[in-house]
Amino acid sequence: MANKSKLIAKATLMIIILLVPPTPHIDEKGGYASKIDNLARPRRIDYTVINSPSNFKGFLVSLSELELIDKEPCDSRYLLDFDTEYMVVDLVGGYLIYMPHTKYYAVPGAPYVAVREVVVNVGGKIVEDVYVLNGNAKSVVLPDIAKAPPPIPLYPANLSIPSYDEIDEGFFPSSIILSWHQKGNKLYMSIASTVYDMSSNRVYLIENLELGIKYGLKPKVRTRGLPQEIADSQYIIITSEALAKNLTRLVDLHSDLNPVIVNTSWIYRNYQPAENPPVTGFSDSSLPMWSEINKTYNYTLALRIISFLRELTDKQRYVVLVGDAEIVPPSYYYWDEQFYEDYEDFSFDAWVPTDYFYISPDYDFSADLYVARIPVDTPNSLKHTLTSYGGGKAH
Repeated sequence: MANKSKLIAKATLMIIILLVPPTPHIDEKGGYASKIDNLARPRRIDYTVINSPSNFKGFLVSLSELELIDKEPCDSRYLLDFDTEYMVVDLVGGYLIYMPHTKYYAVPGAPYVAVREVVVNVGGKIVEDVYVLNGNAKSVVLPDIAKAPPPIPLYPANLSIPSYDEIDEGFFPSSIILSWHQKGNKLYMSIASTVYDMSSNRVYLIENLELGIKYGLKPKVRTRGLPQEIADSQYIIITSEALAKNLTRLVDLHSDLNPVIVNTSWIYRNYQPAENPPVTGFSDSSLPMWSEINKTYNYTLALRIISFLRELTDKQRYVVLVGDAEIVPPSYYYWDEQFYEDYEDFSFDAWVPTDYFYISPDYDFSADLYVARIPVDTPNSLKHTLTSYGGGKAH
C-alpha cells in the first residue's frame, strides 16, 4: 500500500472528480440548458416556464415554526430582506423553483437550492460563528420536486456507475447558512434562498432573516500582512524554493498579469491552517488506509495554502501550482465511501486527491479562482515541461 500511495503522490497527472452535477440554467429566452464549463449546452428536454405561477399560491410562515433557527447567544444582529420573485419550471420528473440573481447548489439525488451571496461589514471584530435567529419564508407546494441527477465519474470503463440515494424526507438543506468566511472587515456568507421539505413537496422561499453573529476574543494569528506585490498580481505561482529558480519562462509568458512567485515555506510561516473542508475525507483519521495517505500528504500545508488563497478572491486571479503532490499538496483527499463498498479490488482509489478547495477556498463549492497545476518533482522535469510549453528555450 505504501508504494501505491507513493505512486499517487508522484503522479504526473491528477484527475479531479467533482461529484457535483451540472446546475440548471434558464437563458434569457426561457430555454433550458445544462451549464458546463461556463458553456450553455442545450439539452433535449421538455419544460414549461410558468412566469405567473398562480397555481402555486404561497403563504408566509415563520422559520421558528419550522425549527430552522438557532437558539444561541450572539453579540450583534443583522436584518436581511430578500426579493422572492420566482418562476416555477416544469422539468421532466419534477418542478424547479427558479429565482433570478441567484446561483444554484446541488448534490446528486437532492433538489437544486437557490443561493445568495451576502456580505456584511463587521469592523475589526473576529467572527467566531453565525446563526439564524429568526425569519420568514413564503411557502409553496409543488406537485413534485426536480432532483439533481447523479454525476458520471471517470471510473475505469469496466466498472459500473454506483447508485446514489435520493433525499426523500426532512429539510434540504438542513441549514440556511451554507458557508461563511471572514476576509478583513467583511463577512462573506452563502445563504440558501430555498429550503425544501422533502416529505411534503413544499418549498420555503426565504423572505427575510435575522442573523446573529458571535465574535471571538482573540484576533486572527498573522505574522505579516499580504505584500503589495501579491495583492496587485493576477497570476500567482505557488511552488517550493527549489523549483522557483526555474520559472523565468513561465513568468515571462504572463508578464501582462504581473506574475509573482510565492514559496510554500513563506505560506507555512505566515498563515494559520484553515478549518477542515466540509466533506468526508482526510480530516477523519478513522477511515480505511488513512495512515497510507498520511505518509506523504502534508495536510497542514494544504490548509495554510487555503487560508492564503482566501485573501486573493477579491478579483479575477490565476493560480498555478508548480510541483507534484509532495511539493504542493492537494487541497484535500476526499473519501468516496460508495466506491469503497462497491469495488473491493480498487479500494485504495476511494481516496480522491483534489485541488478543488484551492479553487473554492471559502468551501461554498463555487469557483473563486482559476487554478492549474504543473505536476513536476525536480528542476530538470520542470525545465523540460516549460521548454515544451509554448516552444523555445527554458531558463
